[in-house]
Amino acid sequence: MAYARRARELSESCGDPRTRFHSANQHGVLALRQSRFPEAAESFALALELAPQVGVDELAVAIARDNLGYCLMCTGQSQEGLALCQDAAATLEKLGSRQYLAEVYQDLCYGFLQQGEWATAQAFGEKALALAREYGYEDIERNVLMLLADAALEAEDEATGERYLQQLAKHYPDFRGMQQFLRAFNVREVINLKA
Repeated sequence: MAYARRARELSESCGDPRTRFHSANQHGVLALRQSRFPEAAESFALALELAPQVGVDELAVAIARDNLGYCLMCTGQSQEGLALCQDAAATLEKLGSRQYLAEVYQDLCYGFLQQGEWATAQAFGEKALALAREYGYEDIERNVLMLLADAALEAEDEATGERYLQQLAKHYPDFRGMQQFLRAFNVREVINLKA
């Protein structure tokens, strides 16, 4: 992270837009993984501002938009974050880049959960889960099962919530009592889906 910050500082002093874009984006990714959401958001916003000057492809822009959207959702700006993630999903769908959609749908599931829109959250969660399983993204599968269980329990659909919790428990065979823990404690408020 220290090197990413230094690279970003140096890129600002040299002024080359391509170098500034890449250093801002890389800094954003690292800050996001460390749950430094405001810092990451600022870097992704700069990268997106520079993208048109640099001629970055639509795929890279969509991924940066999704990352910024998730950062905004994590800092209480759900509406703005959801709009960015929905835009990223539309671009990736248009490009046919299905392998990247699992994470974006996961983020949309999270955002709609934050908005209290359980059915919409579940719809995006199911799409994310199917793609995560198709591409073998075990981390996204675990995250989405947690989010889907949360959505079902919030919607007072005990049977569906229990089904998701049982699937999630298979990922944590040594964690006895995990289902009771997840029922009692809202981990979505403390877990970084991109860490």
